Amino acid sequence: MSAIGQSTIVGLVNMLFTVVAIVLADRVGRRPLLLIATGGMGVSLVLLGAAFRFPVLPASALLLIILLYIAFFASAMGPLVWVVMAEIFPIKVRGSAMGLATLVLWLADFAVTLTFPVISDKFHPSTAFWLYAAMCACDLVFIWHFLPETKGKSLEEIERHWLKTA
Repeated sequence: MSAIGQSTIVGLVNMLFTVVAIVLADRVGRRPLLLIATGGMGVSLVLLGAAFRFPVLPASALLLIILLYIAFFASAMGPLVWVVMAEIFPIKVRGSAMGLATLVLWLADFAVTLTFPVISDKFHPSTAFWLYAAMCACDLVFIWHFLPETKGKSLEEIERHWLKTA
């Protein structure tokens, strides 16, 4: 399959699973979707690292692993992070907090973009994938311990939750 065909498939999977996230966010909840997606992303990255470390899989299998990662990312982490960021900050500081959270998110994206080629050149591409899988594990722990479910709650109820736990 050509590179353009593969890119088209990646884009279609991304779009399809973003729609899945939109449909499921208010039915299943943000927190469960984020937990499932983060775990799935981590497993996908471990598989991708293994596929690069032990190159026995055909290119089509690599594409399937990448599509699995994209599906998990698009089903929660991609779109729902923006929803959760808009919900969890107290109304009084929401604008500033959203600006800061967006900056941190984009800096993290930039860090991944910068570190992947460096890690791949210095060590091996599998090392980068496994490092990012470890980051998913940290994210999973953070979501499990600190992120409350916001589905069906008003902004005022969410704010009361934070005041109560502070």
